[in-house]
Amino acid sequence: MWRLRVHPGGHAGASEGYVSVYLVLCSEGSCMAAFDIAFESVFGFKVSDRKTLSRGCIFGNPNKVCWGCADFMKRSVILHHGSNLLDNNGTLAVVVSMTTTEESLSVKPFVPKNPLVRKMQGMFLDESTADVSFD
Repeated sequence: MWRLRVHPGGHAGASEGYVSVYLVLCSEGSCMAAFDIAFESVFGFKVSDRKTLSRGCIFGNPNKVCWGCADFMKRSVILHHGSNLLDNNGTLAVVVSMTTTEESLSVKPFVPKNPLVRKMQGMFLDESTADVSFD
């Protein structure tokens, strides 16, 4: 599950008057992904002031919970009628393109090999130590 965070007034570290956009992995585990975020005009064109195409971002890392851009686009550009970014209802369409890399970084539990089963099996099959033998 993913969350797109859009901060119309900017987020921490954003310059005055900029909109910030971030992508967050909400599911358990982690993955490496490449992504791009853009606004879509009413005519279907992708528009962005900043390049957000990112490759090799590790999502799910507790030290960096989101990836994106603090200074994505000036709010005044979005609100300007000529930009055609807002439809008649004031809706802003955001397009997120994402691909995960073949390498999955999901943490796999480490389960060591347990020799107990083989030892027990060997003891049961040894007639000198076993009370019962299974054939």
